[in-house]
Amino acid sequence: MIVARTAELAEEYLTAGTMHCPRCEGRLTRWGFGRPRTPRSHGNATVRLAPRRVRCVACRDTHLVLPAAFQARHSDTTAVIGEALLHMANGMGYRRIAAKLERAESTVRHWLRRATTAHLHWIYHSGVQRLVRSGGHGTRYAGEVARRAPG
Repeated sequence: MIVARTAELAEEYLTAGTMHCPRCEGRLTRWGFGRPRTPRSHGNATVRLAPRRVRCVACRDTHLVLPAAFQARHSDTTAVIGEALLHMANGMGYRRIAAKLERAESTVRHWLRRATTAHLHWIYHSGVQRLVRSGGHGTRYAGEVARRAPG
């Protein structure tokens, strides 16, 4: 699974030939689409998604390109899960969050249990490292963020 900021940006990278295989660094090309999905957004709204399938010209491996607005193997969008984490950070319990987001308590409890402090620090530091590797304006911004990094 490859996560791209947006589906449009992923298409631009594929057209330019600048998207590379995470296993061997070979060039990726379009290879159709994955099965359609309908993740839930806020309330009862759903979003239709057909993730782009890509194939490496070197190792012949295939991958799915998933926009960052969606989570792999989750039935809800990143925005919904992020809102639950924000409510948790503000002191709400999983039952109240589940009621507010109209989700099952067990689902919300699962999201919150996975968001340990160690995991959140790993996500933060991984994001900073990716900004540094991206170069350009991201490097300057990542340096500022790294100086303010927690722990």
